[in-house]
Amino acid sequence: MENIQLAGTARAGAASPAVAHRAGRFQAALLVAGSCMPVLGAVLLAPILPTLSQVFAGTPGVAILVPLTLTLPALFVALFSPLAGYVADRVGSLGFALGALGIACAVALLAVLVRGPRLVPVSQ
Repeated sequence: MENIQLAGTARAGAASPAVAHRAGRFQAALLVAGSCMPVLGAVLLAPILPTLSQVFAGTPGVAILVPLTLTLPALFVALFSPLAGYVADRVGSLGFALGALGIACAVALLAVLVRGPRLVPVSQ
C-alpha cells in the first residue's frame, strides 16, 4: 500500500514512477468479466436445483445440501476476496492468478469424483 499515490499529488522533489500505465479497454473488459463470474455461476446453477433434489432424493439432508450448491460459492467469494487481494499484493498478480487457476482446476476435478450430494457444494 505504501507504493500507491494519487494522480496530481506528487511531492516536490520526489521521483516520479519510471513508467505510468493507464488501464485500457482490455483491462476494463477483464474487470467486468471477472465481476460477472459469481453471478453467472448462480444463474447457471439455479435451474438445476430441482433436478439435483430429485436425483439425490434418498440422501439424508438433501433439503439443505442442494441449496448450498448455490450459496457456498457466493459466500466464499465474500469471505476470501480481502485475503485474495492481500495475497495478490504479496506474490504478484500473475503468480496469484496462476495459483488460483490451478486450485480452481483441482477443485473442479472433484466434480468428476462426486459419488453423492455431500461433495457437490465443495466441487462448485
